Amino acid sequence: MINVNSKILIVCQAYKDGWAYAKTLADNKTWVIKPPYKLESFVTINETSVASAVCKHGFSCADLPEKPFSNLAELIQFLEKKYVEEHRQHHTATEDSAAIKQLIHFAPKEIIIQYLDAVENELIPNQEINAAKKLLADLLTTQIIKNDPTLQERIKILQETILKL
Repeated sequence: MINVNSKILIVCQAYKDGWAYAKTLADNKTWVIKPPYKLESFVTINETSVASAVCKHGFSCADLPEKPFSNLAELIQFLEKKYVEEHRQHHTATEDSAAIKQLIHFAPKEIIIQYLDAVENELIPNQEINAAKKLLADLLTTQIIKNDPTLQERIKILQETILKL
C-alpha cells in the first residue's frame, strides 16, 4: 500500500484524465494515481509501464511540478485542480451540463468560486439565464457548497438576481 505520508514526485501525467504516475521518495516505488483517488485503486508499476504510458497512452512528461509533494493528499489536491483546469479550457459554462456536473464534483473551493464569478460576471450580464440557473443548481449539489453557508448565501443572491430579470 502506498505510504500516504511520503514525499511524492510526479514522473508523468495525463491531467485531462486526472491521472499521474508518481514516485514515492521514501521507498522509490512508482504508483498509478487516478480518480476517484481511493487508496485501494493505487497500484505499483515498473519503469517500462511509465515509458508505455508516455509512448502509447498520451501521458506527458511536460508541465510537471519541479518539487515533490509533501504527501499523497497534497498530490491528489493538485491533480483534482489540474483536471478541472484542463476541462475548463475545453468547455464553456453553457456547454454540456453533464460534463460540468462531473467537473464540479472534483472541484476545489477556488474553482467553485470561479464558477460563481462566471455566473455573476458573464452569464447573467449576457442574459444566459438558463445556463446560469442550471450551473447554480448543479453547484448546490456539491459537498463544498453544502458545507459552506457563505457560498450558499452567494448562490441564493445570484438566484434572486436571476428572478428579478
